[in-house]
Amino acid sequence: MQKLIINATVCFVLLTVVAPAFSDYYAVDDKSSRDSQLVFVTQSEFGDTIMDIGSTYKNLDIEGIDFDPKTGVLYAVGGDNGKANAQNLYTWDITTGELIDLGTIGGKDNPFNKKDLIGAAFRDDSSFWVSVKNMGLYTVDLSDLSATLQSSNSIFAKGSGADGIAWAPDASNMYVARGKDLYSWNPASPEVLTKLNAVKGSSFGDNIGGLGFVDGQLVASGGTAIYDVLFDEAGNYSATKKLDVRGRDFQSITGANSGSSVPEPATMALLALGGVMVFIRKGARKRKKV
Repeated sequence: MQKLIINATVCFVLLTVVAPAFSDYYAVDDKSSRDSQLVFVTQSEFGDTIMDIGSTYKNLDIEGIDFDPKTGVLYAVGGDNGKANAQNLYTWDITTGELIDLGTIGGKDNPFNKKDLIGAAFRDDSSFWVSVKNMGLYTVDLSDLSATLQSSNSIFAKGSGADGIAWAPDASNMYVARGKDLYSWNPASPEVLTKLNAVKGSSFGDNIGGLGFVDGQLVASGGTAIYDVLFDEAGNYSATKKLDVRGRDFQSITGANSGSSVPEPATMALLALGGVMVFIRKGARKRKKV
């Protein structure tokens, strides 16, 4: 019976060592253009899983999500012209899917009235940044929801605006997506955006709806597909499809935050295996008593 316990322990160690790398992130499925569903996605060598969290919010167009790097709380901003809640800030519970309304960004005067809030990103200092269609790039104070203009560059302030924004992990620059194009923005030169060149033959299959970092890797959501954005030594990028999500319309995207309350699948698998070990040990003791 002692041999059985040892073998189980060895199996646990081996499975821990060879556990596959998981890629976990959250996205918003923009159902029917006006409805929003929070989605959890995990990818590994064993396959891909897409899981809806909570219910679909009807007539509420969430267009930007990101985790506060210090608290692990998922924040969201809405869009949709003319809607009463179009310019509001929310927190989104990644366990229950409950969306909590924190109020109107900019305060009761609603400076963004009838404007779409279409992108959101946290910097590593927990400052919260929002792209507002036809107005510009703003920071939002989470304590009172006041907004401060940071750039009025036409990429943000004119036309379709910047749907996707994501801070680089080292906070040196922000990546900005508009249509099928990718830009880099440096806060030291707020009115300048540098268009990045795509590797020859590489392009996004659809307009980019959101940008985010997953385990340090820049990813883009483009309607029915998720892409890895890879850079060469010259700074040119290529878009490599990592997941086909036909039947859905992924807009915003963000990597699973280490401070979040939901265990990553790899962790859950190891916990389950640990439970199997306990079961084996208990069985061994029972047999020994008999």
